Amino acid sequence: MRNLLAVLFCLLYSVALQAQSDAVYQDQVMDRNIRTVQWQLNDLLLSTPVLALNAGDYLKLSFDDLNSDVRNMRYTIQLCNQDWTIAGLNKFDYLQGFQDNPLTDYKNSFNTEVHYIHYTVTLPNSTMKFTKSGNYLLVITDSDNGDTLIVRRFMVTENKAVITGQEIRPRNPKFMQTHQELEFQIDCKGIDVANPFDDIKVVIQQNGRPDNEIRGIQPQFIQDNILKFNSDVDCLFPGLKEFRKIDIRTVRFRSLRVERNVNDSTPAKVYLYPEALRSFKQYVYEKDFNGAYVVERQEAVQQATEADYVWVYFSMPFTTALEGGDFYLCNQLTLWKASEEFKFHYNEATKRYELKALLKNGYYDYLIGFLEKGSTAFDFTPAEGNYYETENEYTVFVYYHPFSARYDQLIGVTSFHTMR
Repeated sequence: MRNLLAVLFCLLYSVALQAQSDAVYQDQVMDRNIRTVQWQLNDLLLSTPVLALNAGDYLKLSFDDLNSDVRNMRYTIQLCNQDWTIAGLNKFDYLQGFQDNPLTDYKNSFNTEVHYIHYTVTLPNSTMKFTKSGNYLLVITDSDNGDTLIVRRFMVTENKAVITGQEIRPRNPKFMQTHQELEFQIDCKGIDVANPFDDIKVVIQQNGRPDNEIRGIQPQFIQDNILKFNSDVDCLFPGLKEFRKIDIRTVRFRSLRVERNVNDSTPAKVYLYPEALRSFKQYVYEKDFNGAYVVERQEAVQQATEADYVWVYFSMPFTTALEGGDFYLCNQLTLWKASEEFKFHYNEATKRYELKALLKNGYYDYLIGFLEKGSTAFDFTPAEGNYYETENEYTVFVYYHPFSARYDQLIGVTSFHTMR
């Protein structure tokens, strides 16, 4: 009987491990009190969470906890494959130092109406270093109950491949006015690639968005270990429109797109001018952050701990509610997901879609996306429209999986902008 129980336990454990290895991990925040989770590379305000292996780079993940007391937190690192499933390596194979650590870098907010505790994790550090390139997860948990609080993706690259590319106007007349096409090449000279079609994997992101990234594309030509991609079908993105933006760095006076401030409540309230539908408006270039945001309070010295939280009220006039879907605020803060927290609700009395969001003082870019019921992809046509002239940032990630290897190496990352 004991042997049978032991066999059953091993089988169940194997199934659990297999389920974990098959799961695709995404950026997540599991606690509503955790706010404003941001990566910074080498302390740059606007940066992609990609650091070069053994090059002296460092990443900082910062976030606020609206709980009044300091929580006991720990963090660990997990290596993933190029598709964000768990890699088949032991942590000793890719980490030097401890496998998990207590999170001890935190400060209380100062001179704010809304109290919070600001936490920071820096990678690599004296107790945890990477030894391999690839996709990684940073996982932060509550030590007292074991709950996972934050899961965040980041990448470590070896920069072995040289990537060059550009955006071109689509050749297909159907997409010439609304989409953007990419052509690029990957120079793999110096890398022993036996079968480029199987060993090399490419991922393309638009403005750092994981929700519409392109995967699984194949090169059209291979010459002298140079892979050329220029498909007018596989490398095609909707052009979108320049991002909407608001400036809520202060509540002492009205700033960009702010109609009025109410300071006699905690948190303070910021009412924005109504959003206009832009899908039929002529394209006009406006400089933006491509969906990112910067935390800043005009009256603060230490932005991380002196910026305050405010209620921000969005509204969008609409004659009647649209059936079959909902509007959402979409940007880096919302993780480009359909979150109930950033969902617009239709108000029959005001004939508007309305949203109330708790945001930290700063400068925010965003789009308004429509999500049909049963769909997982945002449609930006109803509120924004798509234009081939729009300035966007495209990032190409190149992974290499040699024969018999147990993980995907990240051998190159390159970003380029349209209109440049």
